[in-house]
Amino acid sequence: NVPIQKYFALDLDGIAPLNDAIDGVTVTSLYEFQEQGIKIGDTVTLKGDMAETYVRTRDMDNINASLNRTDRQIQYIKAFAQQAVPAVVRDFSTISDLYGISTRYSRTNLTLSNATYMGSLLLSKNVTDFTGYTLEGEMKASDDPVLPDVVHAEFYPDEEYLMQTVLDVFYTQID
Repeated sequence: NVPIQKYFALDLDGIAPLNDAIDGVTVTSLYEFQEQGIKIGDTVTLKGDMAETYVRTRDMDNINASLNRTDRQIQYIKAFAQQAVPAVVRDFSTISDLYGISTRYSRTNLTLSNATYMGSLLLSKNVTDFTGYTLEGEMKASDDPVLPDVVHAEFYPDEEYLMQTVLDVFYTQID
């Protein structure tokens, strides 16, 4: 029963069109994609379906697969923002273009007016870096009766670190 006033959920089919709307996203690969000839450390500009492949693929035989995929997702979102911001600075209608593309692949109650307002606010406040937080903890393998041949991983956060992170991120200490 937590009220959510504004929401945006993007279908995975929307990744490639949004990616290509800013002429692809350049990253240093954190994963080896043998079929595409991409090795860890290669600089690659993701185009089309490769953008979705990059953020979705995981090695189902590796206990850290989810964490590795999350690292790529965070990297991709930051790289997308770093390339989208200059595009918006050059032509503010880029926000409208991206909004128009995203509405075909999303559910949202954000209007174009909301999106342009947020874009102008980010630009006016010179917000160009997006901070992420990684929780400390341990990955453990467990049995999965539905997929017995796949590594099923569970994350157990360090409870003290989790609480401190929540306090640091969402609360301000008043002296």
